[in-house]
Amino acid sequence: MKIVDVPRPKSKAAIFRETVREIAGKEKAAFFESEGDRATFSQVARKLGFKTKSKKLSGKGFCVWVI
Repeated sequence: MKIVDVPRPKSKAAIFRETVREIAGKEKAAFFESEGDRATFSQVARKLGFKTKSKKLSGKGFCVWVI
């Protein structure tokens, strides 16, 4: 057995929270291929007090802006 220094993996919600704070109010968007991830991201943003606007791209995924 070895002891190694490995950072603890972040949850999907934690990653979404960081992304919301990074793109909030800027001319940046998050891209999602999955409808479920888009919905979860929007829910996390609403819990942080932001609104989202999303646009479905033709068969490719979704762009989500945080307002």
